[in-house]
Amino acid sequence: MKKVGLYARVSTDMQAMKQDGSLDSQVGILRDHISLINRGNQFEGKEDGVWQIVREYREEGKSGKNTDRPQFQQMLRDAESGIIDTILCFKIDRISRSLIDFYDFQKFLDKYKITFVSYTEKFDTSDSMGRFAVKIILIAAELEREQTAERTKTKMQWRAEQGLQNGGQVFGYDLDPNHKGVLKVNDEEKEVVLTIFQVFVREQSFRRVAEIINSKGFRTKSYLSRRGRQRGNRKFDDNAISRLLQNPFYIGKIGFKKKIFDGKHEPIVPLDIWEKTQSIIRSNQSSGAKRRKQNLHVYTLEGLVRCGDCGSFMTSSYGTGKNGQSYFYYRCSRQNRGGKEECEMNPIPAVALESVIRNRIAELGNDPNTVAGIVQNATLESSSMLEACIRKKDVLMRQRTGVEGRIASLVESIAEGGGGDGVRPIRSKISELEENKAQLDLEIAEMETQITLLEHKAVSPESFSGGLKLFEELYDEATPEERKELMRLQIDQLIFDRDEIKLALIGEPMARGMGQHEFSQKGKLVARTGFEPVLPT
Repeated sequence: MKKVGLYARVSTDMQAMKQDGSLDSQVGILRDHISLINRGNQFEGKEDGVWQIVREYREEGKSGKNTDRPQFQQMLRDAESGIIDTILCFKIDRISRSLIDFYDFQKFLDKYKITFVSYTEKFDTSDSMGRFAVKIILIAAELEREQTAERTKTKMQWRAEQGLQNGGQVFGYDLDPNHKGVLKVNDEEKEVVLTIFQVFVREQSFRRVAEIINSKGFRTKSYLSRRGRQRGNRKFDDNAISRLLQNPFYIGKIGFKKKIFDGKHEPIVPLDIWEKTQSIIRSNQSSGAKRRKQNLHVYTLEGLVRCGDCGSFMTSSYGTGKNGQSYFYYRCSRQNRGGKEECEMNPIPAVALESVIRNRIAELGNDPNTVAGIVQNATLESSSMLEACIRKKDVLMRQRTGVEGRIASLVESIAEGGGGDGVRPIRSKISELEENKAQLDLEIAEMETQITLLEHKAVSPESFSGGLKLFEELYDEATPEERKELMRLQIDQLIFDRDEIKLALIGEPMARGMGQHEFSQKGKLVARTGFEPVLPT
């Protein structure tokens, strides 16, 4: 069954008066089109080919020059959440008159596997000819996009050559409305910039600078966006410090496409401090590259481990001991950016964690009772969720029936009472109930989607066990990169808490803690048994 959203748009009152131009005309034609499709499918015995209209999106008095339209954006949100899987419109220009916008729209459709059908142009992206027609449109859009990009780059380079800023906020400077493209110095932020450079020359670490600057209460630049939204005013992280320290703007230069031009703005940082800073950065990058080359380690759980303290992903990290030996870790990415002030989770030795997870997955594959328990828990969880969704749908259906009954009663009271001043508040109440009914219809459709997904979700003990056993056979013979991919095929969630590791394989409903015999002792994680020592940071 296709869950269809009908989209109709008129941009002016004059257009609404034209034949087939009004919203009602467009929607009426689309509804008749769906009726014909359903009758044809029924005649051919295609019971699963039913097109169900889930929602109508009516856009009145909105231009097609861009996609910043309330109903259009609501339609995209509904498609993203699975409420609709097919979009039907009267004509392609109802979606947008901009080829570039339609190009972005098509990328959205591809990402969420949404079918787009245009009644007038007679193409449907669910078949090959429809996709071919869209590709022709996208080729033209790509050409327009590239030409626009080339013109933009040419203009930006010309501005840089003239010593003008190409937009954006720079910490330490303010926009000058009287001299567009030439920023003026912000005296308070200037002192912070100088402090950042001085601290880095002393500490020689982006992260350490961020910790010191944040502890002094300094924050990133606070400003209003073009749409009036508050931006910035956040703690500095090592990435922000790195960008600031390598921005030639602070010595009166404009950088564009790896070229440096003289700017028309006032410099902040003395040239000798700038050069010393760049020398330290180059030295750090060189020594870091050498260590990485000498001590290469493939982090097989990269992108899978989450910090149990703050929920952030844990990123790869390493250190070198006094004896020159290298140690590899998973470190909380939030701590990596902002220091221990942001998160206090200790680094996790990578080799030990990867070994434990490998052994745990292998153990599951060799224990039929464990596999059966996981499958049973997954099935029970899915069944419980399915029952809850069915109950909620029943409640929503009863509420909808009640609303329909109240609407019918109010309509009947108008018919019996005739006209008069008392009709207006009744009609207002009917309008309110109609909106309530539309919202209930939407929630019912959402529940039906969830129910369908849960009814088709099943975990087979044979396939689950077979996948785990295959993992064990392949893992030991695989290359490090292949091991990394094998981990991704098996692990759904991996959370490192202070007292336990929570692991959920693909097919399990949630992450469950690993047994204390496996990883902990008396409720506490084993200090470092079998782990490399944690080096001071």
